[in-house]
Amino acid sequence: MSFFLCLRSCLSTATFSLERVHGCHAPGGNVNGLSLRLRALITVAITLGVVTIGGGAGTAWATPSFSPSEAAAVLPLQSTPAAAPQPTASFVTPTPIPSPAPATSASAAKVSADITGPIFISGSVDKTTVSPSTGDKTITVTVKASDPSGVSTPTISASSNETDQSAGFGGMDLAAGTATNGTWKRTITFPATAAPGTWTIDLFPLKDSLGNGVGGFRTIATITVTAKAPTISAGSVKVTGTAKVGAILTAAPSSWPAGTTFRYSWSADGTVIAGENAKTFVPTAGVVGKKITVRVTGSLAGYSSSSKTSAATNPVTKATLTSAPPTISGAAKVGSTLTAKAGTWTSGAALRYQWFAGAQPIAGATSATFVPKAAHVGSRLSVRVTGTLQGYVNKVETSAPTRPVTR
Repeated sequence: MSFFLCLRSCLSTATFSLERVHGCHAPGGNVNGLSLRLRALITVAITLGVVTIGGGAGTAWATPSFSPSEAAAVLPLQSTPAAAPQPTASFVTPTPIPSPAPATSASAAKVSADITGPIFISGSVDKTTVSPSTGDKTITVTVKASDPSGVSTPTISASSNETDQSAGFGGMDLAAGTATNGTWKRTITFPATAAPGTWTIDLFPLKDSLGNGVGGFRTIATITVTAKAPTISAGSVKVTGTAKVGAILTAAPSSWPAGTTFRYSWSADGTVIAGENAKTFVPTAGVVGKKITVRVTGSLAGYSSSSKTSAATNPVTKATLTSAPPTISGAAKVGSTLTAKAGTWTSGAALRYQWFAGAQPIAGATSATFVPKAAHVGSRLSVRVTGTLQGYVNKVETSAPTRPVTR
């Protein structure tokens, strides 16, 4: 550094002679050699930026030139050439790279990024025991799952753990929500021949609409199929009462296990009578001439039900009408009105009247009232009432005769 300061001091003189340099002489007073070396130093100084070409105001410096011999003499003093001037850096604000266009919706973004299978949320059954032989043969399975691209229809099946039987294989129905987050249901029906023991309800591996799958088979529940119940020890049944219209027939079961409950069904000549399911039955006109039976079905907890049919009754007969002899009110006199009172008859019975003069019926006298005429003077009058009702035997009642008719 001190060398360069000295060099700068020497070169700062406005004019100087290369042959005479004050303060910078080399030892031995070799001016020519010093001149060569000084010129070399100038060149080095210029190259290194210690001095610039040019002095004070109005002074111009000549660029030194060297002969080949001079160049050879100064080579030991040359430093490594300076690197070429570097261009001035120019900073340009880069053009931003445009971002991808946003997805049309949040759900679309989720779908495009969906590379995993559906999420299983839960699975359940509405009961864990069935008894197909007694009619309790269905189980409803519920599965909840979600996936941004939509869960494909879940599939389930039931299989016996003791045999190779299976049941209920098939797709589930979407019961609530959507395919992206929903609840699926399916009812499995077990046949009456289903093997007793434990059964497994399995969910097949879930997949979404893009084909992404997850996991393997999943056990939703283990249920129990009960064996066929023993049949109840059936007793007997018979019909008591008279097989006649209007009479009461009663079913009388006997010799059944204690606690047995019964259902009844009445028939006429083997044809079930609609609506007749009580313990008692009253025959109507529609079953006159037909034989009556009753079928009783006994049920007891823990047993399969059993039925028995009674022996048939005699053919149903017509009933007898309830009646009473009629009475006549009024005076037995020509021109006076006589009135017949029929009395009490079976409800619904139709009544017909016929008046008599002595033992002879009076033509046209068929109402409840009658007015005697001169031709009836001296005759005793009476009235006959005939009652009819479907399913009943016709019945006739006759009044007592009046006094002889007078004028």
